[in-house]
Parts: sequence; structure tokens; C-alpha cells
Amino acid sequence: MNETQASQLPVYAGNDLGAVWRSSATAFRLWAPTACSAALHRFATGTDAEPEAADLGTLAMQRSEGGTWYLELAGDLAGQYYQYELQFPDGTSTVTADPYAHAAGAGGTRSMVLNQAAAVPDGWQKDERPAIPAHARSVWEVHVADFTADPASGVPQAYRGKFMGFTVDGTTLNGDGVHPTGLNYLKRLGVTHVQLQPIFDFATVDEVSGEDYNWGYDPLNYNLPEGSYATDAFHGEVRVRECRAMIQALHSAGLGVVMDVVYNHTYYSYSWLERTVPGYWNRRWENGSLTNGSGCGCDLASERTMVRKYLVDSCVYWAKEYHIDGFRFDLMALHDVETMNAIRAALDALPGGEDILMYGEPWQGGSTRMEHGAIPANKQAAGLLDSRIGFFCDNTRDAIKGGVFNAGSAGYINGDMHCGYQVLHSIPAWRGGQADFMPQAPGQVVQYVSAHDNYTLWDKLKCVARRGDYAAPDADLLAQNRMQVNTGQTEGFTQTIQVLQTEYDGIKAQLDTLQTITAATNGYFSSVSASPTIVTDAAQLDAATPAELNELLQNGFPAADTTNCAGQIATGFSWKFYAVCDLATADRLDGISSVKISVPGKQNTPLSAAVQELTRDEDAGLAKLVVSCQTVNAEILSFGVETAQIDLKTYEGIRIDKAALHIVDGQRGVYVKYGNLQRFLKIETLYEDENYILIPDNGKLGTDNEVRLYDEIIVQGTNLQDGKLL
Repeated sequence: MNETQASQLPVYAGNDLGAVWRSSATAFRLWAPTACSAALHRFATGTDAEPEAADLGTLAMQRSEGGTWYLELAGDLAGQYYQYELQFPDGTSTVTADPYAHAAGAGGTRSMVLNQAAAVPDGWQKDERPAIPAHARSVWEVHVADFTADPASGVPQAYRGKFMGFTVDGTTLNGDGVHPTGLNYLKRLGVTHVQLQPIFDFATVDEVSGEDYNWGYDPLNYNLPEGSYATDAFHGEVRVRECRAMIQALHSAGLGVVMDVVYNHTYYSYSWLERTVPGYWNRRWENGSLTNGSGCGCDLASERTMVRKYLVDSCVYWAKEYHIDGFRFDLMALHDVETMNAIRAALDALPGGEDILMYGEPWQGGSTRMEHGAIPANKQAAGLLDSRIGFFCDNTRDAIKGGVFNAGSAGYINGDMHCGYQVLHSIPAWRGGQADFMPQAPGQVVQYVSAHDNYTLWDKLKCVARRGDYAAPDADLLAQNRMQVNTGQTEGFTQTIQVLQTEYDGIKAQLDTLQTITAATNGYFSSVSASPTIVTDAAQLDAATPAELNELLQNGFPAADTTNCAGQIATGFSWKFYAVCDLATADRLDGISSVKISVPGKQNTPLSAAVQELTRDEDAGLAKLVVSCQTVNAEILSFGVETAQIDLKTYEGIRIDKAALHIVDGQRGVYVKYGNLQRFLKIETLYEDENYILIPDNGKLGTDNEVRLYDEIIVQGTNLQDGKLL
């Protein structure tokens, strides 16, 4: 189904999709506009393996408004299970669970009619979201099963790894009475919110045995809790009640609850959604194949009207019926801006909904295809998203601890001092435009150091320091991991606070006297204190010979009188870099039209620039180089006379310490740790200098060049030999 066909389907705007229970009757409504017939098939149990299993028959549904099928049955049907059976004009048929189901049997293949009032814990009507001010929010992520799975937690066996494990208070490690565990640990941790990895029903864990451990990023039923986290997976109301009991216990402890939601993809390409309207729910390339922006091959097309409605309805349902305090969106950039803003607006319309958190991962896991000019909800779209939709800031994470895709790359905390400037930019939440995004407000940026995926801070400390034994005591790394600050002060805190308050009052008084200055034109503003203003204009620099430019660089440029200036406005969208080099360097630049330029220590990200002029002065032995760049931000506006790095050619690959290089039988290679064996792997060199070599990142098992990203290369060792035990 292409986007034109999808846009022509009827739309249903009502709020009664699914099974709506009343004590006297239950109404079933399914959106399936392309079906030519629909039927409701009822069952006594959620599986045929249960003792009370019985087929309760099939009834035809009637075509209704907005492309829906409808059937109302008299009587109290709470606890009954059902599926939909659909026929299509091409002769195909399908059986599906209800995409809007609020409960299900074991395995999630049969939906259940739910009486919401019968599936609540005691005191649920009095449960309220904790009032947590915005400035105090801190979030701690946890997996439901992992939280209490260990017998040492002190949680009763029946509740271990379950929703109910969160309801047990006062537990300690092996009952020692000293080290808190479970809910007791959370209450003492100091966080304000618990972010639960996916709790809605997922596909790959056996809900009865609990086998096949999974984080839950394989969604099956979006509007009901995971059955393996319940003490009874066979009766659909149990998982609902126990999930609510967990949330109630966390609220009673003063903690907010954030759901990690995976609306970006379905686990199966033939999901319940896709079975109801084949070809509608998932994104496809123009050739009909499924896009794979999620890494799972089944991206949901959030920009389509009924998909957007489904996501909005689902979030509202969890917020209303489970009192959820926030949503963390997995791979949020696979959703479009309009959908995310629609969810925000729908949550805001709920009582107290303005306080419900929304934030997500502002990236994709691969390529996708959005229709109708939809804009991905990534960092670059920060200005289009509601300012209360936040996103994880990987810029801050990488600046502090180093990149996540290279174990050995350092950040500021583990040795790369150049990252200090990036850390400084993170303090005002990158609002100066130093990165490739521009937040509307600090609250849009989720600052974090820990990792949901990839390397944790502890991993990075170990890898950068080349300390591979995770079990060995390591006091200095432990201190770094805690990132504690000790001032050495033991008394006089009241006096210190008074001094700081006096200083604060003085600064505030100065700020209150400042006046707003309105610029005469649009552009980028930079304060004089941050940007040295040079009198020499562009025309003089363009006309300068290599020798004249060199003299200016040697003797300095005349500075402007900025006594009465607050700053300067740059109205253009490009800038030039004027430089002088020797003739040998000029020879290397011959025939090169584009380069990468960066200013180490101030702007480390190389920017693309075009070579505009290369003028030689043979007598002076100099050449004048002028490059132009189309990227302008506040960081660049702070430049004056700078020493820049010009990269004529860049390589991408795996960087290896030169000390790891060996030559065996005339072949260059490295030794790699594979389990408890040494392996000699041949390499192809892209680039090398005196310190390191760069090899292609294309290693595959069975080839001459097997070195792959994350391989453990042996840098130092004796008696190295291919196939030898370590």
C-alpha cells in the first residue's frame, strides 16, 4: 500500500476502539477498512492448554463508520477471550488479536475483555502522582525482572522478577539489616523517578516459564502489561492489577514512574496491526520492501493518520489507567515531529498532564522513509518539537566519558582535555549553538553519563585505562566512577551560605539594571568579551599578497575600539579563513577543491570548507590560502586570529596502536584475543604515522583481514603465536 492509497482510507476519530466493557454488555470495534468481512471469535480461556478451555463460537461483525467493524453483545463478558477473523477481497484471510486490547491470556495471542474496576489493587483510587519540581528530577533506569531476581534481594520467591517485587519494602542484602535492596534501596538512592525498561507485552519471553530473557524491545501488545512479570500469566486481569500495584508502591515511596515505550517498530512484520490492515502500518521503500530504521525491519509509519492516533491513544491510556508519570521513547527520531507534538498535547489535556514527562532517543538505528514531508523528531528538530519534549544528549555523554563506538576513545573524565570545552558547552545545555542542534530550553536536553546501550562509564574507565579485569579491586577507577567532590570543609557551612547569598544578591541586582538592546537586523550575536573584533575588513584581506598577509599575521591586526560596544552582529552565513603557508605545503594543496578545517581546543569537529584561493609568492617562499565555510554558529563567531588544522584527506577505519604491529612471514598484522587463544590477523593499512595505524573497518570472519570493531588487540606481550593459549 503506497502513501496515496493509505491517505484515501477512511479515518475513525472515536475513542471506543477495542472491547469496551459494561456490566450489561460489551462493544467490540475494530478499524479494518480494507476487509470485506469481519467476525468475532470468543474463547473461555486464553490458551487451549488450560483445563477450562472451550470454544464459545464466532459471530459476524457489522461494517460501521470510519472503516470500522462493530458488534455489541449483551451480558457480563469480563474475563472472556477473543480474536478477530478477517476476510479480504483478494481471497486472503487472517486471524488476529485486538491491537487495542487491554488484557490478554498467556502468550498474548488472545485478547481479553477487561473490567477495569476489577483489576485494581486496594487503595488504587487514592493513588496520585508525586509532586516533583522540574529542577529536582533525576531518573534511574531498571529492568523489572533484574530488579529482584536474585535470592539475595530478600524478596519472596513468588515475587522475584515480577511487578510485585517492587511492592516489598524493608528488604536488605541476605537479610543483613544493613544494605538495602529492592524498594528499600530505591527510597535511599536519592532519585526522583524510576524508568522501567519496557513493561508492555513483548514477544520473545515465555510468559509461563519466564525463559528466554529479554529487555522487552520486541513489542507484541502495546496496551497491556507483560505476562512474565505477573504471578499468573493465564488470567489477564492479574497482570493489570499487579502492574498497577507496582506503580502504586513506587508512588507511595515518593517516586515517579517512567515507561520506556517502543512505538517505533513491531517485533513481527505480520503484527496484529498489520494483520488488520495489511500494508498500512509499516513503512516501506518505493519497491515495497520494509524499511529498517529500527534495526528490526518493521518501522511503524507514525506520520499516517491512524498510526498517529494509535500512538496518541496508547500513551493517553497508560497515563490515565496506570497513572504513568512519564514516557521515554525508544528511537524517537523514527517518529515524526507532528506525532510527538500530538502526544504532548493529548497528555497536557489530562488532569495534571502538564507534569507528565516526555523524552526520547533523538536518533535512528538505520534508514527509514517518512511520507508527506514528515520531519523526524531528532535533535535537529528541537525548535519544532514542543519545548517540553526532551532528548538524550549524546554530546554531553561523549564529552565526559568518550565515544561509545570505540572502547578506547577517552572523554574529559578519563584523560582527553580537549573535551573540556565541550563539557563547558554542556553546562548551559548547548544553547549557544556549539553543536548541530539548538534547544529551545535547558529542559529539552537530558544530560547523562550512564549508558542504556554500549559502554557504561565504568566500562569506559576500564577500557581507556586498558584494565580488563572487571573483578579486580580498582580504587582509583571506583573514585572516578562515583565522581564525588570533597571540599575538605567540615564546619562553618552557615557562614559560607550567607556569603554566597550576599554574592548572589549582588549579581542579581546588577542583572536587574540591564537593559534590552534591539538589533537593527537579523543575524548572529556575539559579545565583545567572547569575540575579538578586528578592524581589518575582508576586502583588505582579499587583496593582500602572501607577504602582506604574513606581515599582518606576524605583527597582529589592529583591534577595534569596543569601549561602548556590547558585541557584534554577523549577518552572513559563511566565513573565510585566511592563512599563509610555505611553498611545499602549497604543492600539497594543488588540485584540491575542498578540505576539512578545525581549531583544536576551541572547535574540534572538522567542518567542510572550499578552497577559494591559493596564491604563490615564489620570491617570498610563501603562499596565501583562503578557504570558505558555510557553517556559522556562536563558537565560530568567537574566533579571531587562530591556528587551524587543515585536513586534506580523511580516512575512516579502526585505529590501532603502532606497538601492536607485528610482521610474520613478511605479512603485517596484529595479535587479537579470541576467548583464551591468540590469533594473528593480517591487516591492510589505510594510513599510518609514528604512533598508530589505521585499517579498514570491514573485517569479516574467514577473510585475510579479520580485525573488527571491539576486537581485543594485544599491544604488549611475549612469545606471541597464532593459536597459542593465553
